[in-house]
Amino acid sequence: MQKIKIIKMGINGEGIGYLLDKIVFVDGALLDEEVLVDIIEDHGKYCKAKLVKILVKSKYRKNPICRIYDRCKVCTLMNYQYDKQLEYKQQMVKEAIAKYALLDPSIVKPTIPTKKLYYRNQLKLPLKMIKGRLYSGMYQTGSNHLVYMDNCMIHEKDLEDIRKYVMDVLNQNNCRDYNAKIAKGYRYLVIRGFDGCYQVTLVTGKQKIDSKIIEKLAKNDKIVSIYQNINVAKNNLEIMSNNFIHLAKQKYLDFKIDNINLSLLPNSFFQLNLSQAINIYHEVINLIDNCDLMVEAYCGIGTMSLMASSKCKKIIAIENVKNAIINAKSNASKNNITNINFVINDAALELKKIDEAIDVLLVDPPRTGLDDRMIKTIKTKLPKKIIYVSCNPSTLGKNINDLKKFYKVKQIVPYDMFAQTPHVESISLLLRKEGL
Repeated sequence: MQKIKIIKMGINGEGIGYLLDKIVFVDGALLDEEVLVDIIEDHGKYCKAKLVKILVKSKYRKNPICRIYDRCKVCTLMNYQYDKQLEYKQQMVKEAIAKYALLDPSIVKPTIPTKKLYYRNQLKLPLKMIKGRLYSGMYQTGSNHLVYMDNCMIHEKDLEDIRKYVMDVLNQNNCRDYNAKIAKGYRYLVIRGFDGCYQVTLVTGKQKIDSKIIEKLAKNDKIVSIYQNINVAKNNLEIMSNNFIHLAKQKYLDFKIDNINLSLLPNSFFQLNLSQAINIYHEVINLIDNCDLMVEAYCGIGTMSLMASSKCKKIIAIENVKNAIINAKSNASKNNITNINFVINDAALELKKIDEAIDVLLVDPPRTGLDDRMIKTIKTKLPKKIIYVSCNPSTLGKNINDLKKFYKVKQIVPYDMFAQTPHVESISLLLRKEGL
């Protein structure tokens, strides 16, 4: 065993210290703690260690209120006081901006807080038989062992009630987990909802779902849309396939943000923390001046473009997922918004086609950030203003470094989208430099 001092926190919420000149990552350790550890993996330049004992405890350490915290390991920061979680997330963005873009980290503002618990409006959980009963839960890190959750502290309370109701219905009808050999059984449970209305998707093998199950699910007034998704893929990388069957009630999950009516198909992406997502959308719209042309890349179902439509004469919104664009066009029609052109294409390829001057480029890319083609196209088109919504500080920092010759970063505001976890979102405002 070795004694080390934790001098910083890592991007996954782990503590970081040093043994001689070697970095040591310690899950569960917090900033400024002295801990006793066992080295479990030595990768040459760095080690991973198991926390054995806390010798000097952080004054900000708290007891996690979740009973499966140590086994589930999704809410890795539940042992850290919330104000320190916010500081940690701001620091992560600061470090990424300083390391990758070599910019003054003071441009990063304090993290905007969110609900500490019961904020998540969607779940995607594997299903597995345990002692003759079908359970939903999370796989323990690095294993095929399902950790059953009797009550998740970050799920909305209604979401948890629906999860338990669906599981009771499945067990009352003797449903079993997925058997790859016969390509039958129940594989995942997917539920999401807004304002007490939920869409349930049962991810299964090739079997037909018994009508008794569908009827029982439909009797719950809070379940407004029911789907089956057939997924027999062996690699199991994607929870859902493209093979959906509408089983009962509404085809879409309907909800509203401000004065915009929105509808979702079960495979259309939407943020998992609605109240904080709305805060982000409001700030994005606030940063958009009245303009002739806005382009939104990675637009999803078009929420931000729809909300910005009154500030722009014309909007081109780009997304490479076909069903998301179908959703977006339907949402535009529902709201009688006619100045948005929704396009299915790769963002860089479509941006390259635009001949008009772009006043605002709004981007909300995946965790991988803007790819090289997109960066190159932005440098060619040079929109006046870029609003960058990011879910990954590292790729944000790298992308800003690629653009800083042409753009001044006015500010970066982190948002805590997922309290108790190490994940952080941010909004960056980039202004084209004078003379370009």
